[in-house]
Amino acid sequence: MAGLQSLWTDNKSNNRITSGVAGVLGDMLADAGVAKKLYNDGWLPRMVSILQYEECRDCALEALSRFVGHNFPDICKDVSTNHFQKISQVFFDVDTDTEDSAQAVRIMAKALMPTLGSIETPKLITIFDRNKIKIKKILDRLMEKLENPLPPHSPTSTCHEIDLAIGLAYLSPDLVLSTLRYLQCFVACLRSSCMKVRAKGTRIIYDLCVGRAGRPKPNNMQQIANAWMKGYPPEIDTLIRDYGEDRCHASEGINGLTAFQEVVADRTIDLDFYKFGLAIGQAMLETDYAVFKLPFERRSSKYPFNTWLDALPHTANVLRSNAEFDKADIIEAKYLMVTGKWMAAKDLAEKASKRSPKIGFWYYAMCIPMEDADSLRTAQKGLRCPGLSLYVRHGLLYQASTRAWELALKALTGPSPSDQLWSQGLAYLGLCYQNLKTILTISPPDSVGIASLANLFVLAHILLHGPELSPNLEESKPIVEKARLITKLNDLIWAEELASAPIASQMAREIILKHLVSVSESRSAFIQHTDSCAWAEQERGDDAKQPTTEEVSKLFEGASISSSSEDPKRSKYKFFGTERQEIHLYQCSWCHNPSAVLRKCGVCGQACYCDQQCQKLHWKEHKTVCKSPEISK
Repeated sequence: MAGLQSLWTDNKSNNRITSGVAGVLGDMLADAGVAKKLYNDGWLPRMVSILQYEECRDCALEALSRFVGHNFPDICKDVSTNHFQKISQVFFDVDTDTEDSAQAVRIMAKALMPTLGSIETPKLITIFDRNKIKIKKILDRLMEKLENPLPPHSPTSTCHEIDLAIGLAYLSPDLVLSTLRYLQCFVACLRSSCMKVRAKGTRIIYDLCVGRAGRPKPNNMQQIANAWMKGYPPEIDTLIRDYGEDRCHASEGINGLTAFQEVVADRTIDLDFYKFGLAIGQAMLETDYAVFKLPFERRSSKYPFNTWLDALPHTANVLRSNAEFDKADIIEAKYLMVTGKWMAAKDLAEKASKRSPKIGFWYYAMCIPMEDADSLRTAQKGLRCPGLSLYVRHGLLYQASTRAWELALKALTGPSPSDQLWSQGLAYLGLCYQNLKTILTISPPDSVGIASLANLFVLAHILLHGPELSPNLEESKPIVEKARLITKLNDLIWAEELASAPIASQMAREIILKHLVSVSESRSAFIQHTDSCAWAEQERGDDAKQPTTEEVSKLFEGASISSSSEDPKRSKYKFFGTERQEIHLYQCSWCHNPSAVLRKCGVCGQACYCDQQCQKLHWKEHKTVCKSPEISK
């Protein structure tokens, strides 16, 4: 190092020598430990400084590529925040079909993607603005490269180009959403045979729409009822009649209000909070409209309540004093949920679930404020509870499907297909698809949140089957039409709010469907490049066959899957158009939650569980194939 340092210092104006030093460093940088030391010794900015000289450029680019290739967060952040402009200048100065162009793209992509996860996006946007980085110019140049019918320089070139386009899109969402050329590129990803390419295209479109969309709408019964009483267009009337008008959300809300008014009328006379609690506690398991803010007309120092909603904590205490612990906790948990105290409701429901683990309402209350993986796991447990009302089942399916969607996109856009998390991501996607299919079958078309799920189902369908779909999407028309009708109904209910805050999944669905047919031809060269990119090669493995929809569905019908890689009985699946050699799935035998850290049954070694509670709940079914004296106690 002393010799190289001396050569560099004494010959800064000699491009042949500095190029030679850069070449030697490039070889040394293959070692991660050496790369870290060289970075600490200040060699990275030196490599950037010689990019301007054509004689040195290829060696400097190779060295920089090695620097970022080790994925050290501090190195990637340094390149993105301090040197991105000079590297992008190389991208502008050379022809798009050269090796130097491919290297510049690789360096920018490998540096930017990790940095997006370590710096808040608004802060990084400010840094790019301050450094005068021309995002639009880079994206336009990238589009020329991606649209070029010439083969890429290497299988990884297309991967880096896609990653760089995505990274820059996060930093300029308004530009991308308003530019047809960029949107078509991301939509074309959904026609690829490579699952990772499809997942990346789906995620960037969806994330950009989430950034522009409004928050989910609150459950405002008044607006739903108002729209219902005004009447709907004929095609919406048909949708509601086909489901059952008396079973729809609006009808349920009106009936719930009527029932609550009757209960209040009786209890206003006798102030029997025990009878009030028994009636309301049961209703809370069956409908979201069990209690309303009706005035409490007998307010006193003993009962200082303004509304009957305010009286719920007192009602819960009265029930507890009469040993009605489940109904008391249901009432208090619902009160905490209505008043926005989600964590307190979760803690209460968690304690109650230990006493009565087969009441699905507990899991619904618990899963809402949880992080994605924990929420999914809890919702799946709740869905296994007996006697679920449509209200509770809808809530659990909503949480399970939306959380599985988020987890699937994260898992399928991050690790290598050989990584265990990738297999888990495929399981999340399949679980999301099945849950969405179920909720759209059983839930009223005017349910709160159903429009978001109907559009999400279209996205999941295209993500799963992208390359298998016909050019005109003929087989997808039924689910697209259903999403359109439910969205139209939702628009009629929430017209004013949606004017300024559209639904994210609806925006994404409209963007994708607008361009998916046309890009099959206009972006065919790019799609072919994605079919042979490095990600696609990793997924293909030994050229496994494409799975059928029936095979995908069977994966989530309660299969017991081992978590041990050495187990010769481990189940292996091929699905979702990944063409991988094999996909290892991990699902709890009770709640079907996908996980890579399940515990095997200690006796039979076949069934796997999230925890002891899942194992106990499954015992009634499992005991026919496993005789475990420890569990049977």
